[in-house]
Amino acid sequence: MIQKHFFISLCACFLLVDPLTAAEETICKEFSVHSYVYNKFYNLSRINGVRSDDYFVKLPVTFDSDRGDIHVAFSESTDTKNASRVYEFALGSYDNTLFEIRRKDFLLEKRDFNGNRFADYSVPTDREFNVEFSISRSGVVQIVEAGSGFKLSLIDQLPVIDVKYVSFAGYRDALTKVTFDCVNVGTTEINSSTKLAENDDKINEI
Repeated sequence: MIQKHFFISLCACFLLVDPLTAAEETICKEFSVHSYVYNKFYNLSRINGVRSDDYFVKLPVTFDSDRGDIHVAFSESTDTKNASRVYEFALGSYDNTLFEIRRKDFLLEKRDFNGNRFADYSVPTDREFNVEFSISRSGVVQIVEAGSGFKLSLIDQLPVIDVKYVSFAGYRDALTKVTFDCVNVGTTEINSSTKLAENDDKINEI
């Protein structure tokens, strides 16, 4: 009996040293917005790969919206009431019929913008909306929809704002899910033979 028990335990030990399976997991920032309130700011310097020699920001974002009215602000600070220059994108305003890019002297400014640009366009409500926002150091402020060819640009005639933060908002209970800053993280999973060895070892102990 002693020899038999030793043989079974030895086999289990050999199975346990089987190589582990490496895998990748994608992790994103993900949340929902529904009101026109900017209450959380994300530091662009902490988002990998969005800043470069040519761009203050180049940020892909995915939206899942029930009726548009999405607002995205790229600002030089987190101050919402005092002077803090900002580029704001309004997506799907006026019953989801209009896109607009605005240059504002402070985040909550409602009118008299220092520059803005319109386009007749809608946020899709039956699928995800994948876009890329970019602000170049030469003054091109732009949104591009992936796969459709849609592009809306504002050429800033004033000195370009050195944006450092991004924030998201909705409008009048228009619910939108926001997904961005996705990174692939390496993980380790136990392969099937290792799981089998663990089960066998537990059986042997009974």
